Amino acid sequence: MRKCRAKELGLESPDLTPPPAIHELWKAARIKSNGQFTSQSAQEISQRIDDLVDQQSQGTFVAQGREDLLVAATGRLNRPGRVHVVGGAIGLSDYFGPKPRSTEAVT
Repeated sequence: MRKCRAKELGLESPDLTPPPAIHELWKAARIKSNGQFTSQSAQEISQRIDDLVDQQSQGTFVAQGREDLLVAATGRLNRPGRVHVVGGAIGLSDYFGPKPRSTEAVT
């Protein structure tokens, strides 16, 4: 996927490509090696994604907050509390910081 995107963008190295959008990853995960979608519903949602991408490029669709392009196409909110763009080597406390310590006085 990165090599194809590098060619499309005219970049020399796949390492220079920006990460794909979450809706592009969703579509790629539901396409078989023969180019067919895994189900009819996946194909319908993919078509809605393509329509929303066109609307976004024309300025008629604007993603707001958690209501991104994938949420609008699927009709489902992402799982709350899930961080998408952080690698597996980074834990929650590394990303968000340690829990605040309680300063209660013991009597």
